[in-house]
Amino acid sequence: MTTFVKGLAVTLLTAALLSGCAEARYPDTYPLISTPSEQGSPQETQLLTTAYGAADAMIANLANRFPQRFPIVAGSFVDNDDLTKTSSLGRLVSQQMTARFTQAGYTVTQMNLRTDLLMKPKEGQFVLTRELDKIYKETRAEAIFAGTYTVARNRVFFNVQLIRMKDRATLGAQDFSVPISSNVRVLLNPNSRM
Repeated sequence: MTTFVKGLAVTLLTAALLSGCAEARYPDTYPLISTPSEQGSPQETQLLTTAYGAADAMIANLANRFPQRFPIVAGSFVDNDDLTKTSSLGRLVSQQMTARFTQAGYTVTQMNLRTDLLMKPKEGQFVLTRELDKIYKETRAEAIFAGTYTVARNRVFFNVQLIRMKDRATLGAQDFSVPISSNVRVLLNPNSRM
């Protein structure tokens, strides 16, 4: 009986130590690595917070429909009124959102995609089949992260989509907007610096 009790005690102690020391292999949450400074004004931190929030919503909606191991290629977001142009704002928000996808465990490749590969001017967003095939051959990406923005009087509105290469299906989409602060104004038009 004594040997049994000792064996049971050793087993329970070992189990307690292992369960107390082991961390979850796949945590339910991931760190907000690029946390905006709490000393900054809400206006200064809103762009990053909004971009991360939009990416988080897309990631939550993707659920199990797109495995994290599948590579994604991303380009700059373009001006909805002139699909051949982007801005510092379009590049920055794309980079912020794809950084959040990377933090969540997705494989993202930044690529300087020419907008004419993705858009047909004056006809809105139009993904060209032959060009997507070319991008797929060059990158082996399973999906493409594309977006547009529209400048209004005092806000910039974004539409972002994750499009699967093989069948051009939209796997996830998110709409959001940010106020036009002095920083956003400069990102839209560097010549407006004071």
